[in-house]
Amino acid sequence: MATFLINLIGSFGLGLLYGLKLNQVIWLLLGTGFFGGFTTFSTYIYEAIFLMEKGLFWKNVNYLLTSIFTGVVFFAAGMGLANFFEGGV
Repeated sequence: MATFLINLIGSFGLGLLYGLKLNQVIWLLLGTGFFGGFTTFSTYIYEAIFLMEKGLFWKNVNYLLTSIFTGVVFFAAGMGLANFFEGGV
C-alpha cells in the first residue's frame, strides 16, 4: 500500500508540474530529479514479482492495472489543478 500511495502522490506532483509548463531546467530538477527519486518504480516491480511468486496472479494483475490507471488519473488531476490556478480550465 505504501508503494501505491507514493506512486499516486508522485503522479499527481508530476501532473501538477507538467500543467504549470515550467522551464526545462526546473522540470528536470523537480520532475526528473525530485519526483523521479520520490516514486518507486523498482519497488512496484518487486512487489509485482513477489505476488506472482506467491501464486497470487489475480491480486498481482489488480495491483498492476490499478496502479497504472490511478497513476494516470492522478497525473490528470495534477494537470487540472495547475490549469485551474493558471486560469486555463
